[in-house]
Amino acid sequence: MPRVDADKATLYYESHGEGPAIVFAHGGGGNAASWWQQVPHFADRYRVITFDHRGFGRSKCEPEDVLAAYFADDMIRVLDDASIDQAVLISQSMGGTTAILTALAHPDRVAGIVMGNASGPVLTPEVVEALSNIEERAKKAGGLSNLALATDLAERDPALVFLYAQLSGLNPQRPLSVAALNAKIDLATLEALTMPIIMVTTDGDMLLPAPAIRSVAPYLKAEVVEIAGSGHSPYFEKPDEYNTVIDEFLLKIGW
Repeated sequence: MPRVDADKATLYYESHGEGPAIVFAHGGGGNAASWWQQVPHFADRYRVITFDHRGFGRSKCEPEDVLAAYFADDMIRVLDDASIDQAVLISQSMGGTTAILTALAHPDRVAGIVMGNASGPVLTPEVVEALSNIEERAKKAGGLSNLALATDLAERDPALVFLYAQLSGLNPQRPLSVAALNAKIDLATLEALTMPIIMVTTDGDMLLPAPAIRSVAPYLKAEVVEIAGSGHSPYFEKPDEYNTVIDEFLLKIGW
């Protein structure tokens, strides 16, 4: 699979299918393999790009260079290497920062954005409160992955919980810094965003609860869709419902 050099990193990505391009940007507990329930669903109609953020999965980077400041340039390096002029960016959690920073820096390259359980760099008071003790809560819970899924999922589907942990374990094992993986921006710059944006939230998100997500929506001029019965990772826990939301968004924007 392709690799492309970026500033202080080598990025791994995959390309599946043909058609209009959609790019999946994973969260802090994931990597390109996390989208195993999305790639087969969309690759018969779209060119599906998955990638490992710098320092995750198979993308190589020194720990001190795993910074959100590089994310937009990394995305453009992947798009350029894959000869993609424009794409819809479908993000999860941390990946929302990549999507918004890319759209701000290169609006002509982004046809639309899906913010999946993601606030991006939009730090409303509700988001700041939610993020303020994530590292401490993750430590107490025995790891970030234990906060990224619904509390009752282990009871309902222990195999799925095991798989999530296995996929997350493919990432380098290091403490995740919320500050390093986010970015501070002037909220006034968001006025420049004109591409369609949708925000996906869930009723069981323990990392970024629905009220925090909804507090961000006005700044992005985004519609909010809530998926019931899922924690922070509906793409993983409720793939049928999640994929349907994405299908409807892509159809709505004519992609």
